[in-house]
Amino acid sequence: MPHIHDLYDFTASGCVVHNGRILLINHKKVGSWLPPGGHVDLNEEPMETLWREMEEEIGLTKDQLKLIELYGDHTYNPPTAGFYSLPLPYDFYVVNYHENDPTHKHIDMMYLLEATTDQVVMAEREAHDIGWFDASQLDKMLTEGKMFVPVHNRVKRALHLMEERTKS
Repeated sequence: MPHIHDLYDFTASGCVVHNGRILLINHKKVGSWLPPGGHVDLNEEPMETLWREMEEEIGLTKDQLKLIELYGDHTYNPPTAGFYSLPLPYDFYVVNYHENDPTHKHIDMMYLLEATTDQVVMAEREAHDIGWFDASQLDKMLTEGKMFVPVHNRVKRALHLMEERTKS
């Protein structure tokens, strides 16, 4: 999708975890391993973007993914009188992936998701590769320059949080 605004666009991404591993795509445009996600389209809610991007980029539907809410129950409710709550993202950050446009940034709402299956389908137009990775593999990818430091820190933290959830 082309950019909606010159300076900032909103994006939604998902840290998808299954059995102690996190799903990443080797993004063609960015040239690095990232969680799946994409631009919030005009007239689209962030949660609609999240579910659409998960299905488009990794072939998992909303029914195969569980949203993990770390900060209380802010479950999405349809708009009522113009007011409604969205689930709080696991992380919320600003990033610039565009070498050809250093002024354009994305404000990403990164959600933590638990998959019911590890059977995924790569969107060939979006990614060179797709895979499930444990914490040690993430560290290796970082040292080999295959992943940005901020992405590494966020996805490794997501794995850690999911481990903590399964212990309790």
